[in-house]
Amino acid sequence: MYLWIEDRGVSSSFFDHIWKLKIPLKIQIFLWLLCTKTLLTRTKLRRSGWEGPINCVYCPNDEKIDHLFFACAHVQRMWNCLLIKFHVTEVPNSLEDFLVLANLILEQDQNAFRLCSATVLWTCWLLRNDVCFNASPYATLNTYIAKVKYLVSYWSGMWTPQVKEQVMQLMHVVELEALEEVLPL
Repeated sequence: MYLWIEDRGVSSSFFDHIWKLKIPLKIQIFLWLLCTKTLLTRTKLRRSGWEGPINCVYCPNDEKIDHLFFACAHVQRMWNCLLIKFHVTEVPNSLEDFLVLANLILEQDQNAFRLCSATVLWTCWLLRNDVCFNASPYATLNTYIAKVKYLVSYWSGMWTPQVKEQVMQLMHVVELEALEEVLPL
């Protein structure tokens, strides 16, 4: 019972490794809030009395954690580019699906997957907030890739050379996948 209270029923290798990731503490806290589904999305804010719109900034669907980070077509393109490297053909539509998938990939001890998926999730949140609070234009796939690549290279100073190389190779594959998606042959 104590463990369920402590981790809010979330059982996942990804969730367990949040605090071990070599990324800034605020990103670890963000990931913990995401995994415990306590991140303040528009729908959650509405339940607390907020009177703003509850739709996703990219589409007319309600902004919930599952939609914003996984189900929205806008974000699924980025996941597609990342997951193709791990031979995953179907992008998860919910946090639960993502955690199941992450557990399967993490059985292979994929530090690169942990770090890149954490970066993708953080980038989704940052770009969503830019649209919400700074009236920025919607991010294109290339914007997503550039932001993820920037954060990965910025954080890579905290990683071992081997992990850094794995992550950079993965980011190269992601960039190539994004190019193929934008410029189909």
